[in-house]
Amino acid sequence: MAESVAAVYADALFAIGKEKGCLVEIQEDARTFLSIWKQQEELLKFFTNPRVGEQEKEAFLHRVFEGNIHEEIFRLMELMLKKSRISFLPETLSQVMDQIDHYEGIGTAYVTTAMEISPDRKEQIRKKLLKDTGLFKLRIYWQVDPSLIGGIKIRIGDRVVDASVQERIRDMSSRLMKLQVNRKAVTGSKEG
Repeated sequence: MAESVAAVYADALFAIGKEKGCLVEIQEDARTFLSIWKQQEELLKFFTNPRVGEQEKEAFLHRVFEGNIHEEIFRLMELMLKKSRISFLPETLSQVMDQIDHYEGIGTAYVTTAMEISPDRKEQIRKKLLKDTGLFKLRIYWQVDPSLIGGIKIRIGDRVVDASVQERIRDMSSRLMKLQVNRKAVTGSKEG
């Protein structure tokens, strides 16, 4: 249910932002707001606390956020608060940010290597990913994981390319296990 509620609100915010030509501003403020929301767990507790009256929540919302966040996000917050859906706000904003990225041809990639790689190599990888994905721009988050032994692991959305030595070893191990099982099956059937 959380996904469908968030999706409805995200679709509406995206449509308004597109119509008014303010998608970039909405995305920037959504990113900032999510960062604050994650750091301030008390916000969610306050807005979802049944002991806090609706008027007190609305007053707080106006005092803290009105004029400090994009007008359309603020209106969304007001609506979600009135409909007792404010707990879906983080997921809604995450979804609208993803929609804007998709609309703008921007992707996010998570690249993991066994060791730190040079800026030139990173640029080669970035260009290759842009070419292969057809995206206009990529936000790349680089990570080093020595357990990969060597190679590279890339995740863009729900697609994962694992060209690490660790994965190759797992793959070879899996094939050997299947080969052993097949041999036992063949040998067992001949002896039986």
